[in-house]
Amino acid sequence: LYIDCDVLVERDIGELFSVDLNGAVAAAVPHGPTPFVSQFKEQYGVSADDPVFNAGVLAIDPQKWAAQNVARRAVEWIHTQDEDNLFFPDQDAINVLLEGQIKRLDPQWNLEARYHREEWMGLSDWWSHHDDKDIIVHYTGPHKPWKQWVYVPRQWAYRSYLEDTPFAESGLMTRSDAAFTLERTAAWLRMVMGVARVRGGKLTRS
Repeated sequence: LYIDCDVLVERDIGELFSVDLNGAVAAAVPHGPTPFVSQFKEQYGVSADDPVFNAGVLAIDPQKWAAQNVARRAVEWIHTQDEDNLFFPDQDAINVLLEGQIKRLDPQWNLEARYHREEWMGLSDWWSHHDDKDIIVHYTGPHKPWKQWVYVPRQWAYRSYLEDTPFAESGLMTRSDAAFTLERTAAWLRMVMGVARVRGGKLTRS
């Protein structure tokens, strides 16, 4: 089992170890609606009917992974590509090399937090379709929960878990409840203003 470091786990990951891969090399969650997916498929010749998987949570068959030398081949593949054309190097390689060999997981195993912001902007309804308390939140993009002046979903939960770790005094996140609330509120207002600009632009174009 591979899990990125920018995640908040709020469900029992033990279930992933009993997932039947049905002969697949790995299992992962497909990306929700996002513009780069169609661009990725066109650039690398991936079938329009095939999903593009987010590599932040991977359940792997280690024997098949090793037999196909996925790690070595991925590194070699990345080195053959134009760096400026890569979207997410390791993820690109895994999707290209294992096309047709990755099993779909339910989105709740890897729910990207950016869809929460995109839903506010009217660009996606992915988050509300899958959001409940039993999920793995993946903080893809620049808005990380440990940064100050950032508004992301489940940040209070992330903060509470952080305070129970040796990193609590690292300065990654404001310790004071009042200061943290102020930062979150200010970040929320900034996000709302950004949403208003996006929605206003959509209305203008239409």
